[in-house]
Amino acid sequence: MKKPFGRKNKLRVVLVPPLQDHRLLPLGAGLLKASALADPFIRERTEITIIEPVGTPEEVVSRVCRLRPHLAGFTLYGDISLTKKAAAGVRRGCGAMIVFGGPAVGDGTPMELFSGGGADYAVAGEAERSFPALLRAVLGRGGIDSVKGLSRLENGEVTRNPPEPEPADLGALPSPHLGGVFKWPGYLRMVLEMSRGCREGCLYCCISRKTRSFDLPRVRAELKKIMDDYPEARTIFLADPDVCQGPRMAELLRMLAGAAARREMTVEIQVAPRRLDRRSIPLFNDKSFNLGVGVQSVSPETCRLVNRRLDMADLEEKLKLLAAEAPRAKITLSFITGLPGDTFEKVLRSFDWALSVNAGAYFHRLSVYPGTPLSRAAERLGIKYKPRYPYHAVSTPAMDGRNLSRALAEAAGLSLPANLVFSDKYLGFLFRYIAKGREKAPGGLPRLELARRLDRLARG
Repeated sequence: MKKPFGRKNKLRVVLVPPLQDHRLLPLGAGLLKASALADPFIRERTEITIIEPVGTPEEVVSRVCRLRPHLAGFTLYGDISLTKKAAAGVRRGCGAMIVFGGPAVGDGTPMELFSGGGADYAVAGEAERSFPALLRAVLGRGGIDSVKGLSRLENGEVTRNPPEPEPADLGALPSPHLGGVFKWPGYLRMVLEMSRGCREGCLYCCISRKTRSFDLPRVRAELKKIMDDYPEARTIFLADPDVCQGPRMAELLRMLAGAAARREMTVEIQVAPRRLDRRSIPLFNDKSFNLGVGVQSVSPETCRLVNRRLDMADLEEKLKLLAAEAPRAKITLSFITGLPGDTFEKVLRSFDWALSVNAGAYFHRLSVYPGTPLSRAAERLGIKYKPRYPYHAVSTPAMDGRNLSRALAEAAGLSLPANLVFSDKYLGFLFRYIAKGREKAPGGLPRLELARRLDRLARG
């Protein structure tokens, strides 16, 4: 008979962060470990180890199996095929129970996660409560059916427990930074969060619309701990979906700028320009700030179809104010190719507009992730997409597969010239000056045509 877990025969748990982010501090795994160990019952009967840093699937299998875990938890983010390969190897190597969590799980947990020797269980959403509940169930205190947000495979079908509500009081969550959860000082990219949730509610996104914030003293203490404990860190990634929605944005930005200045660090920040005003924009005038601005499309109809607000006049005004009042900050605009309602011509207009702004540009393909509102609306909107990761859109009623491929090829060709124009301000000024003189030329996309020529020239 199997000996029950207890103080002398502890449940061994290993948490594996995303395989692609081996130099990024695994905040998600740290939050799970801190939340679990805050429970005295679990703390006395469980050993939890975070693999720091992770590597290839083969390296993960070797390192995890040496620890002989009873349960191995994997965060799904990025290419989940690599994670599934590592999980299958761990199952074969040491027989551990496999649990998947992270952004790729979603409310509509796909069969893909359980097929081919995948997970025993998958946990959706913010798991600071679900993970301890699962451990208590494994330890014999409670049943699997009571673990909210948990999915499993039964009789060839995915069975899902009711979802776990997001924690309303983030201050009640233990801090992995302040609790000394992380043991490896060599991380280059740190993660800090002030708030969770996003008010936008775009269909393609799985982020909750319920916004909540940590208190500023906690975040200040966490930032100090990061600066003291990680001498090699050079980037702070602020995990907030939109820094502008936080109630203490001004204090947070001043705090981040001060910390970054002491070590020549960069700070990655997501910004929704429509929430900016003349009073707040100068707060971003810091050379350490890299601002990410999601535009996605300059077509109002396209944005409406995915529940995204777009006021082009306001967007252009705010970007001009950022350029004038926060010239030291770096700005990168992001666009999605393949949104419903976008035609090939509309995509080209988005690209041309992107080149008119003194900012970097990033173009990526629409992914219809399981569990997102867009996955539930895909049939109604006529979106066809691949059933497996990365769930790329294949066609829409407005853009067939051929034209989508053409648009993606244009995006790939623009990457080099767009960033050349952004990285050299003199080249950027000259580029926009020449393009402006050609605005009345046939075709009406002067910047796009000029970028094509620049791409050919740069590539020889």
